[in-house]
Amino acid sequence: MAWRERLLIGRPVDYNAAGMKGLWAWFLGCAIPLAGCGPVPLYAPSAGGYLGPSITPRRRWVLSGTLAGPALAVDGDLVTAARAARDQLDAHLIIDLKEPCVFQSVIIDHGAAAGGHCRLVALDTSVDGTRWRRRYAAAGTRRVTVLCLPEVVLARYVRLRCVVPGPGRWTIAEVYLQ
Repeated sequence: MAWRERLLIGRPVDYNAAGMKGLWAWFLGCAIPLAGCGPVPLYAPSAGGYLGPSITPRRRWVLSGTLAGPALAVDGDLVTAARAARDQLDAHLIIDLKEPCVFQSVIIDHGAAAGGHCRLVALDTSVDGTRWRRRYAAAGTRRVTVLCLPEVVLARYVRLRCVVPGPGRWTIAEVYLQ
């Protein structure tokens, strides 16, 4: 009698000795995307969600701040990344969206950097680039940090600040707004 379990992908997997071929094929199906040199993308740029087409294209964004190579945070490659100096205090990345945009979440993909997250990351926004308003602060997480804002935000400038450094250099391989 075969013991089967239905996975999230919907295919049954047989765990008994006779069904090891099915389990082996499932394992290889999961491992093949990991065989490449870089990490697998978890998110993609959004032209708008339930709020409509409200975010300017990433190719128009202008990035600045204290990180080395800030433009690498929106180049579409998870291998390249904007990085803070080791134990840098007040490391930040400023994104100029070129026009006021509506968004409600910010996704920071740290790429393959081990420990490239902050222990505490803050999100500030501004309409004019001089008066900043703290919108959210949360603990950073490994690989991807997702900041879901409690309300919809209208802003032209977005500032991500590493308030409490993490175990390694703060790294932003890609940043997305939705």
